[in-house]
Amino acid sequence: MLQKMGWEWLEDITTAEGIYAATRYAAAKMLKSGTTTVCELVEGPNAMPGALDASAKAIEEVGIRAQLGFEVTERIPGVSILERLDPAMAGKAFDENLRLMERYPAKGNARIQARLGVHTAFTNSFETLRRARSIADEHGCGIQIHVAEIPRAFLVEKYGKSAPMVLEEQGVLGPDVVAAHCVDLTDEDLEILRRNHVNVAHTPMTNSLGGNGVARVPEMLARGMNVTLGHDCFFTLDTMEYIRYAYLVHKAHNANPTLIPPFQALDMALGNAARAMGLGKKIGSLAPGKKADIVIVKPDSPSPLVPASVMSFFTMTLLGKDVESVFVDGEPVVRNRKMVTVNEEEVTTACVEEAKVLWRKNGVKV
Repeated sequence: MLQKMGWEWLEDITTAEGIYAATRYAAAKMLKSGTTTVCELVEGPNAMPGALDASAKAIEEVGIRAQLGFEVTERIPGVSILERLDPAMAGKAFDENLRLMERYPAKGNARIQARLGVHTAFTNSFETLRRARSIADEHGCGIQIHVAEIPRAFLVEKYGKSAPMVLEEQGVLGPDVVAAHCVDLTDEDLEILRRNHVNVAHTPMTNSLGGNGVARVPEMLARGMNVTLGHDCFFTLDTMEYIRYAYLVHKAHNANPTLIPPFQALDMALGNAARAMGLGKKIGSLAPGKKADIVIVKPDSPSPLVPASVMSFFTMTLLGKDVESVFVDGEPVVRNRKMVTVNEEEVTTACVEEAKVLWRKNGVKV
């Protein structure tokens, strides 16, 4: 799926113009459905240099809060990762990230902050992984990375070790790491992530789409690990659906309705998410001294909303379309279900046109 659909048919033909159009569309859709903050990993090796400039420009215009980075990978466009990798490709991606860090420091007060992006342990050499940790330490930017999305056997065949083992040995892991997926893990792998205080970005819809399985989230939570929600496919941009799916899938998978109570599912997208991004003192809840990131909802509910029912409302009933207004850092970005910062029709039209460009490159007539 990745070699053809994800890379040859999409990432390798992605342009800076396409990144700009898609980021504006995605940011607007997510704001309208109540998401104020994202941790964004941009991919598209042939869009460098300038891929992150395009993404940052879109984010600034739309007004979402974001930690942003470009995927560091030794993958060569058009070449199978099983055939050959090239550290020079990772070097270009490091440069892309470093340029963004100059404009948007990780500890800055701007809505955009740099966070170093790394693809996987499978597609990078040990030297590249060590350099990623060195840059993250020097700039205080943290790391976002995919971990254990593919079957564990791939890593074991290549290195004789799992992804968490490799990443720990190369010094990558730590409390400043956001690890997406984390599906195919043994007890030992889980313990590695736990003792390194790694933040897990649970991606249940993406993993279902790819047939990757279900992450051991209830066990992670029982071990005291910080679990938030991730989105690694263009299936829906409504985080309310992700909260609901995370709330339900583990009950079904484990035949246990007591797993993931409503407050845990909701906090994956609130306090847990803020802590994962190192922003726990700034966002994630309404409190004195925190940023004024506020979502106002007009409930479409068949029953009264009272303290006893409000938690289940968030997991059972709420949809993104129920969001009426959104403020980021006290500034209105959505009012009366309409974007304040950008023209939605123009944003959508531009994204559709860029999508047509991609489709034509793949021989699809549109």
